[in-house]
Order: sequence, then structure tokens, then C-alpha cells
Amino acid sequence: MNSLFSKRLKELRVKKGLFQQDIADELKITSVAYGGYERGEYEPSLENLLKLCKILDTTPNYLTGHE
Repeated sequence: MNSLFSKRLKELRVKKGLFQQDIADELKITSVAYGGYERGEYEPSLENLLKLCKILDTTPNYLTGHE
């Protein structure tokens, strides 16, 4: 992914009033792994990317900067 992905992921999470742990629980991953998404250290699987979009009410194109 890219830094825009990380930035938008965090912005949308905060806007929804969610904690990193809330999303990690939904994705069935650790909060450390989810934090890695927001820091740009890890990329979510396609399955988790789609789950993130559903949780955050957005599209893959927006999150990845292709919109």
C-alpha cells in the first residue's frame, strides 16, 4: 500500500470513534498487526481490506488512493 492508505485508514477510524483494538477485534488480528497497517509497516490481505472498507464505510479505491 502507501502512506496515503495509512493516513486515510487512521483518519476514518478516528472519525468513527473507534480504537485500534476495536478494528483488530473485528478483523480477528492483534492490535499490533492493525497498528502496523496504520504505520505502513504491514499490508492487509484482500479479505481484510474489504472488511476494513465495510467497517469504515468506504471503498478500496478511496483507502488506497485510487479515487
